[in-house]
Amino acid sequence: MVPRRRFELLNPYGSGFPIAVDSHTQDDNSEPVYTWYVLERTPYSEDFVSGCFVEQSSTAIIPLDEQAEIADTCGSSGLIRPILIGKTSGINVLYSFVGEYPYFDSDTIDYTEIDWTARGHLRYGTRQVSALTRLKWLSTKYYAGFPILGVDRLPRRPEALTQRMMDHIEKVAKGMSTIHRVKCELDGTLEKGLISFKELDGTFVGELNYTNTQRAIEILRGPYDIGIPVGMNRKLLTWHPVIDVSYSREATKIRNDVVRYIDILE
Repeated sequence: MVPRRRFELLNPYGSGFPIAVDSHTQDDNSEPVYTWYVLERTPYSEDFVSGCFVEQSSTAIIPLDEQAEIADTCGSSGLIRPILIGKTSGINVLYSFVGEYPYFDSDTIDYTEIDWTARGHLRYGTRQVSALTRLKWLSTKYYAGFPILGVDRLPRRPEALTQRMMDHIEKVAKGMSTIHRVKCELDGTLEKGLISFKELDGTFVGELNYTNTQRAIEILRGPYDIGIPVGMNRKLLTWHPVIDVSYSREATKIRNDVVRYIDILE
């Protein structure tokens, strides 16, 4: 006899009512579909954990300046997908609507009248508290035998939660609106060198010295790893840690180390 799995509507932070906001519908193939996930960190508060992903990819890098534009798009799209996170047998399971059109006003629908289906085992990693986007990566993996969601056991969803989550996305977008995208040039060896920062039109912004390989890696992966821009000469800078960085011939190992763990869940 297979033991019955215990189901709880909880995620690791204590709440199971996140939302996923799409930039546009899956039927529109003109550009990638970006999704902004928002989870409660503390129930009944404004403390949210959020992040942006592209076409359900957990590790695709989206520089902070692009995320500001995506947040604006998601905020005005109205394409909000209510989702649920349930904890069963010690793992988090992501549930979503059954049906072709998953977009609804999550503050007005009755969650107990919806058919939910398990999308997979939900895992994600977060950045430090000061990060503009706390979700660093997110993945779901499907296994057979996930329990059916018992809607009769759903707790009451906090009032106006969706609006507060959408306000959070808007706040994040404003926090990113003054960030400048730059190109980075590394000139040096593994032991020491100089990293120069230039705007996309070639305007010089500033430079940083490094005295060992690890320090160079920390600088170049900074906006991606930490989730905050780099302040320099009264500007906030961001870059893509792979495509926006060029290396001297003597620094090939630094490039390899910067790239190596980009697509690995940490």
